[in-house]
Amino acid sequence: EKPPYKYIEWAQNQRRNSIDSRQMKQAYGIRVEFSRSVIVPVLSGDKDRNNILERWRYEPMTDTFTGFDIDSYGIGFMGSNGFVESADDAKPFGKFVNITAWSRTPFSSPFLLWQTGKKLYQIDFESRKVEIVFDAGDDKIGHTTFHNWHVSSEYDKPGSPMIYISTKSRKHYLLTKYPRQQIELNISEEFDKGGIDIGVYQDEIFLKHHGTKGEPSSFDIKARKKWFQELMNDSRDITRYFDVYKLDQDATPVLIDGFQWRAPFRTKKQRQQSQNRELFMERVKKYQTSISPILYKLARDRIIDRRWQEPKYHSEIARTFFELIDFLHPTHFVLSCIFSAVMVVLAGVHGWSRRRGWGEYVFWLVFVAAFNVAGLLAYISLKHTVVIRCSGCGK
Repeated sequence: EKPPYKYIEWAQNQRRNSIDSRQMKQAYGIRVEFSRSVIVPVLSGDKDRNNILERWRYEPMTDTFTGFDIDSYGIGFMGSNGFVESADDAKPFGKFVNITAWSRTPFSSPFLLWQTGKKLYQIDFESRKVEIVFDAGDDKIGHTTFHNWHVSSEYDKPGSPMIYISTKSRKHYLLTKYPRQQIELNISEEFDKGGIDIGVYQDEIFLKHHGTKGEPSSFDIKARKKWFQELMNDSRDITRYFDVYKLDQDATPVLIDGFQWRAPFRTKKQRQQSQNRELFMERVKKYQTSISPILYKLARDRIIDRRWQEPKYHSEIARTFFELIDFLHPTHFVLSCIFSAVMVVLAGVHGWSRRRGWGEYVFWLVFVAAFNVAGLLAYISLKHTVVIRCSGCGK
């Protein structure tokens, strides 16, 4: 009487309720409010008198947890190999990606889902247990979504608690909690175009595929960027689709139903607002970067295109560096060269009487030529000594 897909429980992204690697670095960075620690408490569970029995502090240098009792005495360590009494025996978890925490009741100790580049751990500090929920082996974990993983075994829908994981090698897995099993999904590369959501209804598994016709694969970042930029300035309507599949016994998706509709990617008003904003930014940037250092252009021409190939494998520092170079590259190459030449002449005149050797003198000239105004200011700040002439000869 009613379509079953209305009752499908879909796995959701937990980014809003988790801490990712960038936030973790910010927590332990030296900031105005000083460093902060990630501490997990172990609670007594008493509703009337909810005391903290233990505290487990994450140590980023060793990639392990250190436990303390209520009197701040050490009680042990937790690593990927579980609870140990010696810090030397605790093994690191691996490159951190994100954590998701939950408590079964407001008065119970929290659990952690600790995701690294290759493994997903479930950590129970109250029981002092570390369980490997998923191991990608030589592969790397890409995308994860969760649904009701926090529920207990008494949940009225035992098939619902699940985790969906896709890897860098385009493999797809579904982890169920009750019963605990790992299912590899036979999903073709065609599903890489658009988004994928996994859901369950009773004991059946469903797949939702949605996106835009003509959309490149999510693994081809460079093509997706080009495609998206074309849509931003295109007034034509696009075709969106929404398909629901049911996975058979071989975990292969079989189409149940779907529909398509045409709609503008952006309305005329949205396009006009975006164009005005981009035009204003370009005008401001044109004057700001007209005399940017030549070095930025050379760096951009050599390496900037590589960042769109596999950006997920780059670190936060690399992404920031690429964005900075892309923004600061000179918009007027000839003017930048002329301005750099003027800076070199000024540095040369200033440093001629202060030179201590040709090596140092040439180094500063090259440095000023590479970094333009910033190079000249750095040079002057380090070479601002006053020339003292000889009282006898005047040299």
